[in-house]
Amino acid sequence: MPVETQTSPTTASITSPTNATSPTTTTTTATDNINKPEIKKIKVSAEKTKNLYYFSDLTARYLDTEEFVNISGLGEAIGKVVTTIDYLKSKDVIKIEKIHTDSVPSVELMVKVSKGPKHQEYLKSMDERKSRSQLNEEAANASTNSD
Repeated sequence: MPVETQTSPTTASITSPTNATSPTTTTTTATDNINKPEIKKIKVSAEKTKNLYYFSDLTARYLDTEEFVNISGLGEAIGKVVTTIDYLKSKDVIKIEKIHTDSVPSVELMVKVSKGPKHQEYLKSMDERKSRSQLNEEAANASTNSD
């Protein structure tokens, strides 16, 4: 089991034995984390009001400006994470970089994704879908007001 020892305010040493005779030590300094960019995280919820398109479109929008995005869900939301990832992967919008699971304190699935070959096409189709939806809403409001 890894043991963390604090050696200074900016340096931590972690010792993890690989076998009984030779432990290995990895040292991480606070400056190592400064150079790493923060990865945006989409937290998928199990609530019914947000559908597949909401999380798919949000992922595509984030990937427009970010290199990687983490999509995660806890408990009952894991199914939505899997469905969202499967939908985007089947359309070549994303590439899966890493899958991480955890069960402490509750079951979690986190998937790190990057842009796929058809990412830009998906963004265009998403914009067209939204503009059609707005036109339909305006037409419905116009017919309601004229009655």
